[in-house]
Amino acid sequence: MVGLYLLFKILKGDRNIYEGIWFLVTAGLITGIFIILSFHFNPNFINDYSAYGEPLGVLDSTDIKLLKLPNFYFKLFNSVSGTYHNPNIKMQMILFPIFLSIGIIKKRFKPVFISIIGFIGFNIGLFIIGKYSQPSISLLLPYYYLLAAVVIEVLLNIKNRKIGGVVISILLSFSLYLSINDIIKEKESFSDYTSNISSYIPSDSRVLSNINHDYILFNGQNYSWRNLHYLKREEYSFENYIRERNIEYIIVPNELAYIYTNRPYWNVIYGNLSYWYPQLLNFTEESCELVAEFDSPGYGMRIVALRYSKPWSVKIFKVGHIESINE
Repeated sequence: MVGLYLLFKILKGDRNIYEGIWFLVTAGLITGIFIILSFHFNPNFINDYSAYGEPLGVLDSTDIKLLKLPNFYFKLFNSVSGTYHNPNIKMQMILFPIFLSIGIIKKRFKPVFISIIGFIGFNIGLFIIGKYSQPSISLLLPYYYLLAAVVIEVLLNIKNRKIGGVVISILLSFSLYLSINDIIKEKESFSDYTSNISSYIPSDSRVLSNINHDYILFNGQNYSWRNLHYLKREEYSFENYIRERNIEYIIVPNELAYIYTNRPYWNVIYGNLSYWYPQLLNFTEESCELVAEFDSPGYGMRIVALRYSKPWSVKIFKVGHIESINE
């Protein structure tokens, strides 16, 4: 987005071309550092990233990526999401073009131009990457608030300041209402949920569970369900995966059964479960001990539309006879 803005300024003659070259060199160096670090930590970074991104649309063809873009905004507007929390941003999405129009009418061209360039750059970046992720919308919020500041300045300078004050108060009150309403919908405390798990599993244990347990409960020794997507490709069994990594506990939420039953609709979350989920059930029945089961309507199901819809539950299994299969 910054590069696009700078390019326009250079073409317009407001900036020197050497500034653009320095920007490219600096951005290239920073990018190079991150690429080197990526290969340092994972020599197969490109192949692994491609394998991870494939079910998320990263490797889709250009026309498919383009067709997915309108649906991305449709989902944002209607708060449709997988496991990401997607707050109600209807007001922001409706007001953005309105604020943009007010800025143009009132000849506040600089903030309007910056916001337009930011919006275009954001969409180009999304299109190139191909991963239409809901949290990425946060990158557009600064431009929304920039335009909101323009509108507030306009309202404060109109002849009838009372009307301007009333409009500002209504907008702020509605924004506060949406925020509070979003907070009170969260009925289950995550700290209570994690405390419940901690009472059954030591913090230094190796665990297979959801990715949101990592670094909060198990000091980086948590293995995510997402890793299991590659078992079929490698012709690798679920039991071998557990034994080779000396995994001691498995935390199984209700959502896995739901995703498996309703596949392939929710395959985007953990990949296709059809290969390893039946093996999981068999392994927990034959080689594990059920140490706990508790209700968790908010975290036993992480699909946003289904959270709190039922008394979802979580099971904790302790794996028996942990030993490396390589010995």
